[in-house]
Amino acid sequence: MPPTHKARQQAHTERALKMDRRHQPSIPSAAQLAVASAIGLTLSGGLTYLAAGDNTLPGDVAVARAVQGTSVPEFSWLAQGVNWIGAGPQLTVISLLIVTLLILHRTPHLALFLLVATTLRSFNSILKAVAGSPRPSDALISVTERANGSGFPSGHAMGAMLVYGALALLAERGIGRLRARRFAQGCALLMVVLTGLSRVYTGAHWPSDVLGGFLWGLTLLLALLAVTERFGNRHSRPFVSKQPEPRRFP
Repeated sequence: MPPTHKARQQAHTERALKMDRRHQPSIPSAAQLAVASAIGLTLSGGLTYLAAGDNTLPGDVAVARAVQGTSVPEFSWLAQGVNWIGAGPQLTVISLLIVTLLILHRTPHLALFLLVATTLRSFNSILKAVAGSPRPSDALISVTERANGSGFPSGHAMGAMLVYGALALLAERGIGRLRARRFAQGCALLMVVLTGLSRVYTGAHWPSDVLGGFLWGLTLLLALLAVTERFGNRHSRPFVSKQPEPRRFP
C-alpha cells in the first residue's frame, strides 16, 4: 500500500530533524574545556617567560617588517580604525551595548557571559607588569603609534580574542540560521585577525606581544566556558544544544 499522508509528513519531519542535528554545535565537556585551558595556560605562561625583560624574540623584527611592508595603501587607515575600536574604552562600550541588547532580548545568561569575558581583559595590566617587556623601538621598525606602558601581552589582541571570541561562541546559541551564524562568526574572526595585524603594522607591538595577547585571551575564554558548562544549569549555560522537538500529528 502507498504511504499515507500522515506517514509522509512524519518521514519529512524525521529528515528535517536529522538535518537540524547536523547543524547543532558540538560542545566539548567541562573537563575537555578545562584541559584545553590548562594547555593554553602552559603555552601562555611559557611565552610570557620568554618575552619577559628586554629580549626581542626571534622572528619579531622580520615578521614586523614584513607586515609593515604591505603594498595595500588602504591598510594604513584601516589599521588606525581597527586600533581605535579595539582600545579598552571603545571595546567596552561596544560590549556593553551588545550586553544591553541581549538583556532586552531576554537572554541574560548570554549577556552575563559576554560581560564576564569583557571584564577579564583587566588582567592584561597584571600580565604586563609581570612581563615588563618594552614596546618596539623605531630603531628597528617603523613606529607610527606611540603607546604607553609595557608591550607584552597586547591589550588590544587580548581584548579582541575575549570579546569577539565570546561573540563568536554566543552566535551558536543566539543566531538560528546557519548562514547568518557563520557570517557573524566570520566577522568576529576577521576582527581578531585585523586587530593583531594592526598592532604590528603601526609598530605599537611586536608580533610576539600580539601572539601572547591571543593566547592569554583564548585561555581565559576557555576557562570561562569550562566554568559555565560545569556549574551552570541548562538555562544559564550558553551553549547547550537545542534539540528540536518532533512534530506531533493528530
